[in-house]
Amino acid sequence: MFGKVIPEEEKSTCNNNDAVKLANSRGGHGATATGVGAVVCGRHDMKRPLSVRDLQKGERYLNMDYFVLSTLTDNTPPDLVISYDIACQWHKNFFARISEYPELLRPKQLERNILYLVPKFHLPAHILKCRDDFSFNFSAKVGRTDGEAPERGWAATNALAASTKEMGPGARRDTLD
Repeated sequence: MFGKVIPEEEKSTCNNNDAVKLANSRGGHGATATGVGAVVCGRHDMKRPLSVRDLQKGERYLNMDYFVLSTLTDNTPPDLVISYDIACQWHKNFFARISEYPELLRPKQLERNILYLVPKFHLPAHILKCRDDFSFNFSAKVGRTDGEAPERGWAATNALAASTKEMGPGARRDTLD
């Protein structure tokens, strides 16, 4: 299904932070998945439905697009804040990339009210323009949110990595769900 959709990763106009640099360089050396990604509600610190997914080669935009779209197919809030450590880069051609995806994955009315921000801990690694444009501190509708909810959850779930690494794909998928 995605054979025709996989885009070239865009060049970063921000600092060379690890997520951007490693997005194309991580190799699994025979592994089906090189990691796991998730979409987490920052207000409630809960994983969204259908959001925990495998990464095939680091944090590629294709993976992150799919994670976000998958979790929004069931329920798209009227206002959406996307907090991602490389939101300054990832958001740039988001709608151009997803226009090629199957209509089933494209939530209606998605473009209306999306605010892209960089979590507070990750923001100092960005250039000044990103720090101004993608700061939680300068944004309405987010209160004192820090945007780091996805990071906090990994401390509890990282222990699953060793056991899921050796599972077959079906058992791994069931565990991640």
